[in-house]
Formats: sequence, structure tokens, C-alpha cells
Amino acid sequence: MAYSIILPLFFAWLVFCFITLVVIWVKVPEWRGRGYLFHASIWSSVGAVMANILFLVSLESSLDHIFHILNNDSPLHFLGVVVFGMTTIFGPFVATAIGWLVGLLAGLAFARGRIKNPKA
Repeated sequence: MAYSIILPLFFAWLVFCFITLVVIWVKVPEWRGRGYLFHASIWSSVGAVMANILFLVSLESSLDHIFHILNNDSPLHFLGVVVFGMTTIFGPFVATAIGWLVGLLAGLAFARGRIKNPKA
């Protein structure tokens, strides 16, 4: 459910970044900020994908614990179902946002180091 919203937005983000980069490379080739834009676009996308992969791996690894709670007559049965449901619904949105932000900051840091030290 969540990925039916996230994936079209992610692909729209990729198309927007590609079009913006092409327009800037063609129209304003001397603009110094295009390296920042390029790195921010690439690394924010990579960050979002990596965060979702980590989220899905951690969700899959927690399924054993969830099934154990569901099979027992534990007082945590209802709480476990609620937490798992909320994590399944809202987790992809949180993972995407955090991954995108961390990737964006990493991309800007990489671009800053690359622009200051172009030979490196």
C-alpha cells in the first residue's frame, strides 16, 4: 500500500532531477551550483533506495518475533499486531524520508569536497 504512493513519487523525483540537470547543463554550463545539484540528486535517490532496503530487511527479520507473539496467548498479542501494522503502513514513508535526507546531506558534503578539491 505505502509503496504504491512512494514509487510513483520517487520516479517523478528522478525524472524531475534528470530534466533539471539536463536543462542546467545546456542553458547554464558555467553555474557553479550544478555540481551540488548533481550530487544531491544522485545521493538523495541512493539514500532513499538504501533506506527502504534496510527497512524491508529489518521488517523481514522481525517477522519471526511477530509470528511468535501471534501464536502465543500473550498479553502482548494486541500490542504486537498494532505495532507491526503501524510499522508496515508508516515505516516506508519514514524510511524514505530519512534516507532521502541523509543522502541529500551526504551528496552535498561530497560535492563540497569535490568542488574544493577538484583534483581529488
